[in-house]
Amino acid sequence: DWREPGSSVRCVLGATFRDVNDFLYSKAPPRSLANQPGFADLSVAGCIGAGGHGSSLVLGNLSSMVQSVTVPPADRGSPAVEIARDDPRFDYVTTHLGRVGPILAMDLAVRSRYRIRETRELCVLGKKNGWRADLQALVERAVHFQESEPDAHSAEIWIAPYVDDGELVA
Repeated sequence: DWREPGSSVRCVLGATFRDVNDFLYSKAPPRSLANQPGFADLSVAGCIGAGGHGSSLVLGNLSSMVQSVTVPPADRGSPAVEIARDDPRFDYVTTHLGRVGPILAMDLAVRSRYRIRETRELCVLGKKNGWRADLQALVERAVHFQESEPDAHSAEIWIAPYVDDGELVA
């Protein structure tokens, strides 16, 4: 549900990132979350509550999108409690590691829709300077790319963790 049309979306108990993305893409104009987890079927409250990092080097972790969190009342019959970003308890309920109990809702900031362009490159590390030095150079390239391309969402490095004859595939 729109919390404030176009600026944040309310994700209720059990909503997955796939649910949220489908909802946002169906609106006019389409919107997106600024950051995404690696797997869309994770629950929003569970992934954020466990400290989910998202898929970017520069966008902050997933909890950086949270505008407010709604939790059940401490006393039966009382209204639910909404904890906004400016509340001193906010950091405790976003990355809660399951200690808060059920999260009834989270309001997440949204942005204009973006599309993903993916470029894959297979690198064999260790042919020139040893795999550690080559991996360091690859990481530096990814960071430079992220810093020099303001519209870039992320740069990822996937590694096959098997070293053969001093070479590593990334």
